[in-house]
Amino acid sequence: MESITKHDAGGAIREEATMDRRTMLATAAAATAGIIGVLAAPGVAEAALGDPLKACTFDGENSATPVVDVVNAGGDAIAGGCNAPTKSGVYGFANAAASYGVFARNDHGGTALGVSGGVSLSRSGTASIGKNKSSVSITVPGGPLTGSSKFLVTLQKTAGSGVFVAYAKKTSSTKFKVYLNKKASTSSSVSWMVLD
Repeated sequence: MESITKHDAGGAIREEATMDRRTMLATAAAATAGIIGVLAAPGVAEAALGDPLKACTFDGENSATPVVDVVNAGGDAIAGGCNAPTKSGVYGFANAAASYGVFARNDHGGTALGVSGGVSLSRSGTASIGKNKSSVSITVPGGPLTGSSKFLVTLQKTAGSGVFVAYAKKTSSTKFKVYLNKKASTSSSVSWMVLD
């Protein structure tokens, strides 16, 4: 900091403080840093009406850092709603076969995932079993079956006296077969679901 001597209009002497170049640059840098700090400070994530709210990370596919980390000690962490009849309130997808589109976990013995209303599963359906048949082959959409795939199968209606589902087993990467304990004496059908 320097000072210079000047005379006012009446001839009186006055001193004014001036900044040298180095001090001026340092002061400007400090002010800029303060502005950047305010802009970079975390706050509420917002988007204009009609615009999507997006979050992404660029630190590699194998990063364990969550893109979005939401914690709420007093209520729901994430609430999603949708008024479109064919869309979802919360939608998740994965680009790798070993990834979860949506994963729910509760480490304290409580419910990890609660559903109020119907559940739609792409790897489920029904299949008919004709009279005098004891098995039916089923093609599963939505990805290949694995060695750990599990099949839940039940009769939708009686297939005859004492007839029940004996077991089901994988027969190819996209198919499994349901076996009855004996031939159906009347046509029936089974409902099925695949879990991996």
